[in-house]
Amino acid sequence: MKNIIILIAVTYLLVVSAAYSNEVPDNAYRSGNNWYCNNGYRKQGNKCIKINVPENAYASGANWYCNNGYKKVQSKCIEMTPQEKQQQLKAIAAQRARAVNRKIEGQTFSLRDIERKCEVYKYSDSYGDIECSGSGLRIVERKCEAYFSDPTNGEMECSGELRSISGDCSVEMYSDNYGELSCY
Repeated sequence: MKNIIILIAVTYLLVVSAAYSNEVPDNAYRSGNNWYCNNGYRKQGNKCIKINVPENAYASGANWYCNNGYKKVQSKCIEMTPQEKQQQLKAIAAQRARAVNRKIEGQTFSLRDIERKCEVYKYSDSYGDIECSGSGLRIVERKCEAYFSDPTNGEMECSGELRSISGDCSVEMYSDNYGELSCY
């Protein structure tokens, strides 16, 4: 019995050791026992290969997408006609309206509620508190704050169950100490 326990322990150590001994290739990062390619790279065997992103496009994960005002034609992004651009802008506006009005999972409020009932109090060059009217948004005050990239602009960052809305609202200061939130 003692030999079986030792054999199981040794086998376990070998498996765990093998999982962590796998080197993470260039342009990748480790998460738990696995590694993943950085943005703009795709996995090929044990390497991360840079994806070819055409002009007027951007990388997202292992894929690329055309910038606004451009459309994918084979492996290029070509400029849209004025009519296509108009349609795209309407579609983007509709998508943003749906996103702002959607209820936040597990909550009774939407991004629009945050935008209308909350503001930012800037207490340092880099940070600010979110202040909201109405008790339904107290969790936003507790779980979110503002981070400033420059003196007048920043983003909302949240923790815990509100982490999914981090970055969905930007901050624009209208005085030295107070700013408004614009959510999308």
